[in-house]
Amino acid sequence: IKDSQAVAPLIQALHDPDSEVRSRAVKALGQIKDIQAVAPLIQALHDPYYEVRMFAADALGQIKDSQAVAPLIQAWYDRDSEVRMFAADALGQICSTEILPEMWKLRLTGVDAAKNVISKIQERYKFYNHEIFHSASSENATQTESKTMQYQDFQILVDKNNQIRASSEQGDVSAEFHLDINEIELALELIELNKTNDKLLKRLGNQLYQALFPNQINARFHATMAGAQANQESVRLRLIFQSPQLAALPWEFLYDAETNTFLGNNIQTVLSRYIDVPLLKRDIITAKLPLKVLLVISSPTDLATLDATGEATLINSALETHIKAGQIELDIIKEATISNINQKLREKPYNIFHFIGHGVFKDNKGYIALEDNNKQAKLMDEESFANFFLGYRSLGLAVLNSCQGAEVSEQQIFTGIAPNLVQRGIPAVVAMQYSIFDSTAKIFADEFYRTLALGYPVDAAIQTTRNAISQEVGLNKRDFATPVLYMRAKDGIILDVST
Repeated sequence: IKDSQAVAPLIQALHDPDSEVRSRAVKALGQIKDIQAVAPLIQALHDPYYEVRMFAADALGQIKDSQAVAPLIQAWYDRDSEVRMFAADALGQICSTEILPEMWKLRLTGVDAAKNVISKIQERYKFYNHEIFHSASSENATQTESKTMQYQDFQILVDKNNQIRASSEQGDVSAEFHLDINEIELALELIELNKTNDKLLKRLGNQLYQALFPNQINARFHATMAGAQANQESVRLRLIFQSPQLAALPWEFLYDAETNTFLGNNIQTVLSRYIDVPLLKRDIITAKLPLKVLLVISSPTDLATLDATGEATLINSALETHIKAGQIELDIIKEATISNINQKLREKPYNIFHFIGHGVFKDNKGYIALEDNNKQAKLMDEESFANFFLGYRSLGLAVLNSCQGAEVSEQQIFTGIAPNLVQRGIPAVVAMQYSIFDSTAKIFADEFYRTLALGYPVDAAIQTTRNAISQEVGLNKRDFATPVLYMRAKDGIILDVST
């Protein structure tokens, strides 16, 4: 009959306990095409039954209201493939040129469904851009996008009394933190042993998510996400833990089961560990291209053998294209003595210090293994290592590519190597919380440094890097969550890149 008088009863039927009733209701609302049904149908995209979500997406496509664009894009990450397919078709039916920039951004990040939506928009409006439709990436378009990218902030602080405070533009929300460490201990051990699968990582990630995003905070976070997407913005998620034991957990595995996404690699969020030592405007470093990277490879003969030549070749190979393009300049130290490093740092204004070598964390103290003049291990604690960076104002970022470089003391929050560097003045530090294979190290160097050279904030650059790793290695491996970013720049801007 398709009479608008039926809209209100059908909306009521969306709350029926019988999933079949809910499915028939969303179908009928799609056929009536009344705009009053848009908001309830958007809510139905989160229904526990996949057919309801699938038909809700289809109904929104039939109604063709622009309010549905952001929720339908989010539905592309639904755990069910049919829901994802219907959501893509629905966006194609809405077919508005206003969503073309968002589709283009998703296309650049490898979301194949965006290509079909772009095609339908081009067919309808009789225009065609070969580069947008066929290119997997575009340096110029990405650079323009990076300069105009906008964010909504969402900060979570967990204090020493296990109280959570979530802060956003909508105000503050508080809750109590509950997490039984014993319940996740086995999963943490299996990840350490690199014996993982997608089920294990999603289960751990969901347990961490439930603890950090209890009901009210979860609702506020999803509202922030929805608002950001509606404005074609992203969400900057900053985590602060006052308890060293909680800070030591791998929060980069945070998994939102409702949207079937890992927050650490979701392109709609940028995730970092925030160290609350404000970065003043005068601390932001102006960096002219090429970005200057100093790679330090330390391989003492009395520790496990490290192939210094192989590591140098690996990074060189990863950055070769960007070096030739004049975006990155790379210098390498293979004999990592204190005097060699200090001398090199005085030669030119390096922007990035990248260390590959051995890291040790014992007795609540972190050590980096450099070399003495006899090529034996020269252990430096985090305070001594941090002294390398004092007085070098051009250095905005340190990367620790050592097995335990991202560990945090369970007794004192700033005795871990990475956060201590930030506490002592480095704007940002990326450290690996697990050892990584050469193939992953190459993806990291290629994606991360290229994105930084395009002018991205450091947290956005690390997010795109985690996403690239997950696409290449898979979400069943720990690799994508291995890079941990500690920073004290609230907006992620540590290098003001100019050509």
